[in-house]
Amino acid sequence: MTELRFEKLKTKKKYVEAELRNNSVAIKLRFYTDSTSVQAEFDRVVSYGDNDSVDTQSRLAEIYKNMATSVFQGPLNAVPPDLQHGLLAYTHQTLGGAGLSHIKFRRGDYLVVDLGMDSSVYNTNQLNQSQRVARILNDRLLVRLKQISAVLDGTGLTGVRLDLFIPHRDFLSDLPPDADSLMLYALASDAQAFSDFEITNQQFIDACVIIVNDNRIEVRLTDD
Repeated sequence: MTELRFEKLKTKKKYVEAELRNNSVAIKLRFYTDSTSVQAEFDRVVSYGDNDSVDTQSRLAEIYKNMATSVFQGPLNAVPPDLQHGLLAYTHQTLGGAGLSHIKFRRGDYLVVDLGMDSSVYNTNQLNQSQRVARILNDRLLVRLKQISAVLDGTGLTGVRLDLFIPHRDFLSDLPPDADSLMLYALASDAQAFSDFEITNQQFIDACVIIVNDNRIEVRLTDD
């Protein structure tokens, strides 16, 4: 959930509009006056207090429960309910709402975590494709894989696949940015060994399957 403050209320002929905002976003909620109660409708979509308040946590628990019925289908339905809640909470609160799904890969069941588009646009004059992937692994994905390994424990899933689009462009030209499609498959056992410091980051990445634009690649995490 996003923390917002109430800014103002406008009453129109056909509706009531409430504006909520923080330092980065503004949200306008429009309630039509033929609703039985504008307050009741407002309370359906807004919780009171900060993210740690009882009202917010209760609301989130109900949301995760409803989401779980649509996300955890097929093989994912075998994941215990408390771990379903944990996975949804992690992707929402830590990953900013990443999408969850399932895929069969090499006869195993993998949790797919869709991270969307990376926030940086990488300069192709400074980093080639493998270097861009190495940068993102070092800066973002390795720590995410450690976190996910803890969340996967006990789910019975074979592993996890991370999906990410990596924007890049030639900063010396006027061409618009392009984006590489990254898919990384990691066995749950390998991710756990990496998290437990049993293997190095390079050994872990070598054990993963990394696919960029439908081609498998090798990635060196350092230039040595």
